Amino acid sequence: MSQSFQNGNIEERRRNDGTTAFRIRYWVRTATGEWKRKTETLPRRIKTHKQAEKEVDQLLRPINDRAGYGRTACGATFKILMESYWSVYISNQNMRQSTLDSYNSVLGKWIEPFFDDMRLEEITPRTVTDFMAKKLIPAKLASKTRRNIYNLLSEVFEVGVDNQLMVENPVRPRVHRPAVIQDEKPTLPIEKFWTLICEVPTKRDKALVWTIALTGCRVGEALGLRRRSIDFDNRLIHFTHVVYRNRLIPGLKETRKRRRRRQLAVGLSDLLSRVLGDLMEESEFRGSDDFLFHRPDGRPVEPKVFREDILYPAMKRAGISVESRTTGLHLFRHTAGSLLNKKISDLKRVQVQLGHADIGTTADVYTHVDLETVHQNATDLESIFLEACGGFGPILGPENCK
Repeated sequence: MSQSFQNGNIEERRRNDGTTAFRIRYWVRTATGEWKRKTETLPRRIKTHKQAEKEVDQLLRPINDRAGYGRTACGATFKILMESYWSVYISNQNMRQSTLDSYNSVLGKWIEPFFDDMRLEEITPRTVTDFMAKKLIPAKLASKTRRNIYNLLSEVFEVGVDNQLMVENPVRPRVHRPAVIQDEKPTLPIEKFWTLICEVPTKRDKALVWTIALTGCRVGEALGLRRRSIDFDNRLIHFTHVVYRNRLIPGLKETRKRRRRRQLAVGLSDLLSRVLGDLMEESEFRGSDDFLFHRPDGRPVEPKVFREDILYPAMKRAGISVESRTTGLHLFRHTAGSLLNKKISDLKRVQVQLGHADIGTTADVYTHVDLETVHQNATDLESIFLEACGGFGPILGPENCK
């Protein structure tokens, strides 16, 4: 049998648990040189048809290459990939400016200096291993930062493969993907929060802290609020924009690709209604598009200035330790998620309030279990057994120790 270039055949099957399984069929050459049809089911981590196609493509490349149908290298360098192909890819993605800035920072500081003049056909999995060992590990970066660099590097090489500049992506998840240690975010005890509020100096500053604490919004979302965002009649706050580097950007943070910009409406409590009402009443900027939290000239509050000149001094006066990257304004978002979850014990409602696309993020990062809950769990479990046997006597009596 003469074998030509193959793409494989993908079939979707429904598992007993309701999930989708992808079964593939393709040809392999046996030890005797004959071609034999092979069927296998892709791993459970493959959840979409697009992921299945990508997995099959990776699987069949070496088979097609050995059969003489692989894509040939074109001699391009990593720099050519970045300048001529990556730039086109980025322009088509409609990414937020914050994402672009993050990508450019990682590329300029870590990736491009290492791979810059390398020919793409010479970049192998071993080259990527050298990059991780020589650049990332000695820098002692946080595990999440190394994972972000890994993800971006893999995405760049996928663009090279899709443009037929490379035969395959040299990044190997099993070898190169850093494990991420997801630390639980700190929260502020409620009594400490009240002490802090008393130390925050002005009505505007208190209002900003209250807004994040009583809605669980992100800092950029709070700073993006304008007078038009507050609906006192329907008791709603409409989050439609964010402030990023002193610029107002439409749409909230995206965790999934959408065809329209994400927005969020949350309830306006009585306390927050009074706080924001008083703030707006005293402000000299009364246009519907004027910022709620603004500087004397009307521009939005600068987060770094607020954090270092107002929040941190207030925390020190309140006896709260200040730690880098953990005790900024985002602290109040974590606190809001944890307090709400403790009050209602409904992760779905907490997810809606915080605006998470994935409820796993809500469960793993933004909700916390305190000692009171831990002790209550022990007591509740104990009561189940005690109710079944009538108390401590039957359990501890000698008649049960035979």
